[in-house]
Amino acid sequence: INTGDVRKLDRSDLDMYREFVRKQHGEKISNGAWLSNYFNETVDNEYSFGVIRDGELASVTDAPGIPYLSDLIVEPGINTLRRYRRKGFAKQVCAAMIRRILAQGKTPVWSCNRKNIGSSRLAESLGYRMFGFQVTVSTE
Repeated sequence: INTGDVRKLDRSDLDMYREFVRKQHGEKISNGAWLSNYFNETVDNEYSFGVIRDGELASVTDAPGIPYLSDLIVEPGINTLRRYRRKGFAKQVCAAMIRRILAQGKTPVWSCNRKNIGSSRLAESLGYRMFGFQVTVSTE
């Protein structure tokens, strides 16, 4: 998979990342120290990759922590701004992240809602195969 447009993000990209999160999820989520801490952690673990277009992040990976299994598995997270979707950027950044995970001797895992067809197709295009379904119970 071609990852030519991808670069590994570093701590100096925090402002660009914060703006990406604001555009993707709104003002409320993009403010606060937690976002800086989260970004710096993913950067320090080398799990944050991005494609930059028109001076902004178009697509970004991250890795929400799985504390009890972090020495064995990593689950890629992916977000792409709407106007940059269906251009292959998500596949490129995920491929770069998966290569990094494998280089660390860890296993990349993927999970998504069954209704998220785009995520399922992306995973399949990266070589993932469905293992099973997880059922959760909520009190909401």
